[in-house]
Formats: sequence, C-alpha cells, structure tokens
Amino acid sequence: MDFEKTKRVIADSKVALELFDKQPVAENFRLAVILNVTLIRAIGHILQNEISCDAKLVSINKELFTAKKDDEIFAHFIKEFRDKVLKEYISAVNWASITVQATKAHRMEYLITEGEFEGKDFIALVSRSIEWWEGYLTELIKLTSQ
Repeated sequence: MDFEKTKRVIADSKVALELFDKQPVAENFRLAVILNVTLIRAIGHILQNEISCDAKLVSINKELFTAKKDDEIFAHFIKEFRDKVLKEYISAVNWASITVQATKAHRMEYLITEGEFEGKDFIALVSRSIEWWEGYLTELIKLTSQ
C-alpha cells in the first residue's frame, strides 16, 4: 500500500501551515487556524479510511495507535485542540504584532492561550504535529513490511 491519500493530506497540511507566512490577522487568522487543525487531525481519519479494507493493516494500525495515542502532541494538540476548535469554535490562539528591537522589523506571533501548551507557538505545534504524523506513517509502513 502506498498511502497516497494520507501522504496528500500531510502535504496539504504543510501548504496550510505556509498561510502563516503571510502573517494573517482577523478572519484570515481564524481561517488559517481552523484549516491547520482540521488538516492535521484529518490525517488520522484519512489513514483509517485508506486501510479499512485490509484487516492486517487495520490490526497493525490499531496496535501502533494504542501505543502512540497518549503522546503529548497527539493527545493535547492534534486531538484535543482540534476538538476545541471544531466542536466549541474556540481557537485558544491569540496573535500579536511584535517589533524586533535590533532591526525594527515587524512580525506576528501566534501563541496558545490555554491548556497543556499555553504560551507555546501555534506554528511550531502545527509543524511538530505534521512531523508526528510523518513519523507515525513511516513506522506504520515499516511494521507492515515485516
């Protein structure tokens, strides 16, 4: 199995993360947050759907997921944060304009406002989530080829 759809969602997640390169605010910021958390959670759902016809893959994935589902980034960001955004429409991310004193350059900062990752950079957490899924998929592929 080549996991084509799962890899496509991972690739789309990377593109969605690039929306923050434009330093979005207001509506564009909210939509970028929603898109990013939706895509990083969708990876797991697409993976499940993609392997659903293969009982061996389903079993291997179930074992792997059981071992990984309590990882901090999955439990408290990929799942919990997505649920907060999509089920309660609470993003728990604020944006702020920062001026770097040495260069007087302007940049935006996007920080989590509550929960396990309070005060942490949203962009870094999304990036870490994508890496988590890439590692998960790599491990799943390795397990299925044994």
